[in-house]
Amino acid sequence: MPVSKPKHTVARVVTVIVLLVTGLYLVCLIGLTLGQRKLIYYPCSTTFAEAEPEAAKIWFRPWLGTNGQPIGWVRSSTRGQATSAILLTHGNAGCAFGWFHFADGFQAVEPADFYILEYPGYGGRPGAPSEKSILAAADEAFNSIEQTCSVFLVGESIGTGPACYLAGKHNERIGGVFLVAPYNNLASAAQAHLPLFPRPFGGSSRGEGHGSSE
Repeated sequence: MPVSKPKHTVARVVTVIVLLVTGLYLVCLIGLTLGQRKLIYYPCSTTFAEAEPEAAKIWFRPWLGTNGQPIGWVRSSTRGQATSAILLTHGNAGCAFGWFHFADGFQAVEPADFYILEYPGYGGRPGAPSEKSILAAADEAFNSIEQTCSVFLVGESIGTGPACYLAGKHNERIGGVFLVAPYNNLASAAQAHLPLFPRPFGGSSRGEGHGSSE
C-alpha cells in the first residue's frame, strides 16, 4: 500500500509555495514602482542638429525658446500669411520630428503655422521627462507663440495630457482641441495593461501629469 504523506508535510509545501509566489509578486511590484517612469517615457536620442538637415527639406526649422535653445520644430504656413497656429504635443515613443507628417494635413486646410513641442529628455533636449518638466515645457512653448494668434491644440497619446492642460489654462486663446488616442488618466491606462497590480502603481488619479482631466 502507498504511504500517504503526513498532513503537516503537505501544509509545509503549500506554505512555501504561497510565500514564494507572494515574494515574487512583491519583488515585481517594487521593481515596477521604482522603474515606472522608464515604462512611461520612451525618448529617442536623435538630436536637433542631427535631424535638422532632413527637416529643412520639408521646410521645418528648430523652434527656439526664450533662452535661444530649441524647444521643438516649426513650419510656417505653406498657404500664405498665417491666420492661426497649430501646436502639436506628440506621442510617447520617438522624437518630435517623427510627427512632421501631421503638418501636411492640417496646413492644407487653412493658413497656419505648425509647431511641434519637444519634451525634456527627448531629441537631445536637456532635462528629464516628468509631469513637472513636460507641463513646464508646454507652458513655455505656448507662451512662445504669437500672443495675438489663435492656437489649435493637437495631442496624441501621452501628448493629450499636455494639450488638455494648456486648453484648461489658456482657454481664451484656444481655437480648438483635437485629441488622438486620449486616455482619462495614466493610472487607469497602466492598470489596463497590468491588471494584476494595484492602481497606485500607475500614479495619482491625474496620472503622471497627463490625464485628460488636465
